[in-house]
Amino acid sequence: MNIAETVQLFTPADAVGQVPLLIGAHGLGKTEAVKQYAADNNLHCEILMLSLLDVGDLLGLPYRDDVSTKWARPVWFTRIMEAHERGQRSVLFLDELNRAANDVIGASLQLILDRRLNEHQLPLDTFLVAAINPDDGDYNVNTLDPAMLDRLIVCRIEADAAAWLKYAKASNVNPTIIDFITKSPKYLHHTPKDGGKGTSPRSWTRLSKYINYCETNKVDINTYYIKGTIGDTLAAEFILFYNNYVRHLTVEDIVAHYNKSSKRVKDLAKLEASMSKLIEPLEAIQKLDLAESLYKHFSNSTDNAERMPYLVYLYALPVETLAGYLKTFKSDNPEGFKSLVDLDDAVNNKELIRRIVSVSSV
Repeated sequence: MNIAETVQLFTPADAVGQVPLLIGAHGLGKTEAVKQYAADNNLHCEILMLSLLDVGDLLGLPYRDDVSTKWARPVWFTRIMEAHERGQRSVLFLDELNRAANDVIGASLQLILDRRLNEHQLPLDTFLVAAINPDDGDYNVNTLDPAMLDRLIVCRIEADAAAWLKYAKASNVNPTIIDFITKSPKYLHHTPKDGGKGTSPRSWTRLSKYINYCETNKVDINTYYIKGTIGDTLAAEFILFYNNYVRHLTVEDIVAHYNKSSKRVKDLAKLEASMSKLIEPLEAIQKLDLAESLYKHFSNSTDNAERMPYLVYLYALPVETLAGYLKTFKSDNPEGFKSLVDLDDAVNNKELIRRIVSVSSV
């Protein structure tokens, strides 16, 4: 399953008091998924990186009163109880469970079974989630015994380029990175054969923040920063892609080009050819984004002549790109799609729709 499918599983697991165990390589967004679920449901989120804790950090330190030995409440437990007292439920994320010391794993089992650590009882409505890295030889981990696994909902998570790209577009990940992964999805989660630094969804998101910073502040991209984020081998390929990436055409550019061309020629085929030459350097995702922007720009217009730059732009798109755009457009905006069909019918007898029938049924 991908990370989006995992998040969908949280709601029923939470409702019935079960504990999901997320199994997946580093950087797939396991922690972010838990944080997002907490934010969406107004839960206090407590994250324990178990590989960094000793048993005292988890259980609290022991002390003696006049009668017996007791355990001080650990700080993470105190924060959950404070949230409970103000009427807020909590999600407790037990991360890197199989990289923890054996006594920490044992104490965690009591948490999973009873939501209790010695005398400290968690609120019964606390939602627990655990995560581990796979024991496939790439990680130095312990193997969880069958008794613990039997008490968990095992969720094996894999990198899913389509799901990540959807997230990336919604999260304003740099468009150069989005298009690079669109063209080469195998690089979303990539480990070089020499065992050197590779990539993950997390590293691409981190690289996006750096590139956005450089572009906003007009700072030159530092090659060594790219290498340090996604590894030497892939960095060279990405930097070449980045340097060739054109990102300056706007809606205004398309309209201006159409207005200038239409003064010289009226033939739609010639207007299309001129527009095709203009947008040829654009990457696929740039062309799709520009199509969406053009639609929004002209969406309130009912004048066919005024909307011609949008129609000519669509005619200029490669047929595969056009097919993908129209399929999504029809699904997401049926009224807008019908308006486009009516425009194309009035101008060119629905030729725009006809040309993509052999590629995709719209």
